[in-house]
Amino acid sequence: LTVAFALGASLFVALTLIICTAIPVAFVGACMLIYFSGETLNMMTLGGLALGVGMIVDDAIVVVENIHRHRRQGASAVEAATRGAAEVGGAVIGATLTSIAVFIPVVFVTGLTSELFTPLSLTVAFALGASLFVALTLIPMLASRLLREAPPPTDNLPRRFRLPRPSGAWLEPIGAFYRKILGWGLRHRRQTVGMAAAAFVVSVLLVPLVGVEFLPATDQGQVNVTVRMPRGTS
Repeated sequence: LTVAFALGASLFVALTLIICTAIPVAFVGACMLIYFSGETLNMMTLGGLALGVGMIVDDAIVVVENIHRHRRQGASAVEAATRGAAEVGGAVIGATLTSIAVFIPVVFVTGLTSELFTPLSLTVAFALGASLFVALTLIPMLASRLLREAPPPTDNLPRRFRLPRPSGAWLEPIGAFYRKILGWGLRHRRQTVGMAAAAFVVSVLLVPLVGVEFLPATDQGQVNVTVRMPRGTS
């Protein structure tokens, strides 16, 4: 970031640096929360950090993308950062809290399950909470400082930043198909809600077929044999 400030990084480099900044800062914040919660860095907490690394940048990407959109529409760097972060703030908070809500109930479980999975759940929740804080505070500030360069029009992007035709061609049919499905869903809202409710009911009915066990059976590469012999056998 210091080099970017000093050299005046280009738009694409600045966007990458802003998003990459969220990873170490959120990790440091998560480690600080782990310390104050009484946990230690062990196999479970490190597993929680590894699990949360893919979700840490989600909030930052959403915020930076919206800020960049306002910048392309002609807003100043500070105005784009303020307005872009404020517009998606509620959505980012809701999405992050939804992910945290999946792991928090494990904290209230007792017994061996709690000892095994509480550190992992707390670590993931800490990492997501830290990433949310970074996305709503540090990311807009960096965007207001680093996105000083006016974004070029879409048609005037440098050739080296264009995706090769073979790499991007397969995305076009997928995008067209998604637009058709999305249009149908918006025009038939009742049917869409009904299909979602039916899928939920079917998934609940399939739970007994899945089966329940505490830990999955694993092959540990060893065989135990117990032989019971008559008394007096040497």
